[in-house]
Amino acid sequence: MIYELRTYKLKLGRLSDYLAIFETKGFAVLSRYAEPIGFWFSGPTETGELDQVNHIWGYESVEARISQRAALYQDPAWIRDLVPAVTDTFARLHGQLFVLMPEAEATLKRAMSSPRDGGPVVASFLPSGLPSGHNPSIGYWQAITGTVGRGFALDHLADAQLDASAIFAGTDRQIWRPTRFSRIK
Repeated sequence: MIYELRTYKLKLGRLSDYLAIFETKGFAVLSRYAEPIGFWFSGPTETGELDQVNHIWGYESVEARISQRAALYQDPAWIRDLVPAVTDTFARLHGQLFVLMPEAEATLKRAMSSPRDGGPVVASFLPSGLPSGHNPSIGYWQAITGTVGRGFALDHLADAQLDASAIFAGTDRQIWRPTRFSRIK
């Protein structure tokens, strides 16, 4: 299975508009073509890129993603309802494909089947592999497009090691809040 992290940098002040449109028009149509994994945002009280939304979608393979996205782009609900409503809310979009590391499969399944209280998560973008001794509480992926081999880890904030220790040197860490419709909270 592959996972796509899609990051939308929103126009200033458009976060609530985007979330409302996506919840009412986007989630259902996109869920017909990919497995929804998690959805988070960085608002004015979080860290990292503010006014940003991050989605993770699952696909059986790169080939499946290509064909499912092509079918999505022909869906009348996508063309007629979602695209015109949401396009004006964001300034840019970035997508990157990842594979879940085998040792993280059980952790991700547990996080998806037993959501927590809806608290924030810590997203760590690692220059290479996972630091020794770090076991993410949600999942750990490695990029297969973009900066290949770059790591991406998700932890519940309560489980995150937020300090300046050397094991996280060179890591871009951000705090994200889950949306109401995120499977991982």
